[in-house]
Amino acid sequence: MEAPGRARRYNGLVAAVVVLAGGVLVYRRAQPPPPSLPAEPARPTSPAPVSTAPKPAPPKAPAKSEGLAFDLVEASRETGVVFTHEKFVPGPLVTNVEPWLASAGVGVAVADVDGDDRPDIYVTTNRQGAANALFLNKGDGTFREAAAAAGLADVNGRLGSMRPLFFDIDNDGDKDLVLTTHYCVQVFKNDGKGVFAHVPGDAGIDHCGITFASNAVDLDADGDLDFIAAGYYPPFDLHELKSSVVMQNSFTDADNGGETRVYRNDGAGNFSRWPGNLGIAGRVWTLAVAGYDFQDDGNPDLYFATDFNADRLLLNRGQGRFEDASDAVTVKYSRNGMNADVAEVTDGRPAVFVTHIFEPPHKLGPNTLWTWIGGERRFEDRGKASGAGACGWAWGGRFVDLDLDGWQDLVVTNGYISANPDKSYWYSLSVLAGSTRDVMADAKNWPPMGDYSMSGYQRKCVFRNEKGTFRQVVHETGMKDDLSDGRAVAVIDARGDGAQDLVMANQGQPLRYYRNVAKRKSAWIGFKLVGTRSNRDAWGARVRLRAGGRVLTRQLAPANSFMSQADDRLVFGLGATAGEPEVEVRWPSGTVQKLGKMAPGKYHRLVEPATP
Repeated sequence: MEAPGRARRYNGLVAAVVVLAGGVLVYRRAQPPPPSLPAEPARPTSPAPVSTAPKPAPPKAPAKSEGLAFDLVEASRETGVVFTHEKFVPGPLVTNVEPWLASAGVGVAVADVDGDDRPDIYVTTNRQGAANALFLNKGDGTFREAAAAAGLADVNGRLGSMRPLFFDIDNDGDKDLVLTTHYCVQVFKNDGKGVFAHVPGDAGIDHCGITFASNAVDLDADGDLDFIAAGYYPPFDLHELKSSVVMQNSFTDADNGGETRVYRNDGAGNFSRWPGNLGIAGRVWTLAVAGYDFQDDGNPDLYFATDFNADRLLLNRGQGRFEDASDAVTVKYSRNGMNADVAEVTDGRPAVFVTHIFEPPHKLGPNTLWTWIGGERRFEDRGKASGAGACGWAWGGRFVDLDLDGWQDLVVTNGYISANPDKSYWYSLSVLAGSTRDVMADAKNWPPMGDYSMSGYQRKCVFRNEKGTFRQVVHETGMKDDLSDGRAVAVIDARGDGAQDLVMANQGQPLRYYRNVAKRKSAWIGFKLVGTRSNRDAWGARVRLRAGGRVLTRQLAPANSFMSQADDRLVFGLGATAGEPEVEVRWPSGTVQKLGKMAPGKYHRLVEPATP
C-alpha cells in the first residue's frame, strides 16, 4: 500500500507514454535516464525455425567458458504437450485496442492433480467457449491430455480462464483448483482421483474482475492456506462493455485498476473476507503476488508487482497483522512490475525478481532484483549489477537450478505483440503524452493498433547464475530461436530424475515444453513435503541443507511468479559435492525437524511430526 501523495511526487518527473499490459514508457529528452544497460538485439528480419516470426540478428559471441552443463531442447510433440492458446475477443467499444486488451492471459500450472505422485500440467485459454488442457504425466516423461475426463476442459463458457492455482483448500490430501477468469473466480473440488466438480458459491470467494495475480499463503499460521486475489481490471465484463473507459488513468500512479481481496480459510475449504483486508485499499493494476518469509521469522510476507504504480510490500508481524513497507521497494524510473519470484541467490539473502520493460530508446526500465538486507530491514536493488536487468519486454521469470550446481539460475520469457515487424506502435502512442486522466482512461482516445507490432519477436533470457552474477546463455541452448510472445514459465521434473524442465506458455501461440538435457552429471537431492500441523501442502516450509561446505536454503512457494505454478517438490543441486547432505526443515507451524544426513539422487517424502 502506498502512502498518500508518494506516487504523485514522480508525476512531474516522468513524462511518458505507457502501455497497459506492462506499462510502456517513452521518455522525453528532459527525463534523466536511469542507469544504462546493454541494448537488446536488433529487430529480426528472416524466418526462425520455431517461430513464424522473423529471425533475430545473431547474438554477440559469448565469453569463453567450458560450455554449459545442460541444454534446453524443445520437446512439445515428443512429450505430448501440444496446445495453442487462443485470445479472447472483447466488445465492439474497444476494437481499436483489441490486440492490447487480448495481449495477456495464458496461465500454466504444474501440480499432481490425480494423486499418483507425478506432476501434471494444466494450461488455460482466453477465447470464449474454448477448452483448457490438462496433461497427465505417464511417468516416462510423456503426457496424455485428459481435461474433459477431469471436468476441467469446458469451464470457460462465455468467459475465458486466466490464472490456475492448485492447492489443498480443505487439507484432505488432494489438489483443488481456484481459477481466476475474465470475470469472477471459480472453485473446483478434487474428488481425490483427479476428477473436479464446481463448488457452489465458489467456496465463499466472491472476487470479480480480470485477475492475473493470485496466491495461497497461510497468513495467520493456523494450518490452512488462505487465498489472495489481486485484480488488474475493475470488475466489469470486457465482453459486454457499457463504456470504453477501460484503460489506466495514469502511467505512474493509476488508481482505477482492480481490487485486491484477501480471504481467510476456515480449514474446511470455506473462505470469508479477511477483516480489514490486511490494510490493503485502493484500486491498482496488479500483475503478480508473491508470498515469502523475508524476515526468516516463520511468518510469510507479501510482495505485489504492480503496473502503472509503485509495487507493494507487506511485512508480517504475526497473528494476522501486517505492516505496509512499500517505500522499501519504490523506483522512480519504472512502474510496471509484472513478475515476482523469490530465491536466495548468492549470499543467503532472499531476493525478489521483478520483471519490467527494457526497450531502448523507448523504455529504459530494467528488471529489479530486490535483495533483503535483514539487519537494516530494507531492500537493495541488485538487478543491474547482477546482470539480469535487461530482457526486453519481460513477463514471467523463474528461479531454477538448471545445471544442478547449487546456484539458482533465472529463466525469463518476454515479447509483447508480434505482428507486422515494419510497423511499430511505440511511435503511435506519442499522441497520448501529457493526456489528462479522463482522456487516457478512455480507449476511444487511443490510436488503433491494427497490425502494428510492439516489442515483438524477442529472444528469451536464460541467465546462468555464476556465484551471484547472471550471464545470458540462451544462445547456447535450444531456446535460442524461440521468438514467441511469452507470458508464463513453469518448472517441472517430469521424470523424477532431478532434471528441471520448463513449460513456457505463450499468448495466442503454441505452448513450448523444453526438456533439460544434462551434458555433465551433477548430484542432487529432492523433497516432497507433507504437512500435518501445518497446511497439508506445506507451502511456506523452509528446507536448509549443508553440503560441501555450503549452506543451501529453499522456501516452498510454488505459486509465485506471473501466471504460473511450479512443481512443488523442492530440488537442490549439489554439483560435484560428494557424500550426503545434512537436512533441516522448518515447517510452517514453527516445528524444526533435524533429519541428519540423507542420500542424494532421489526424492525423499518428508512428513511433519505430529507433535512439536
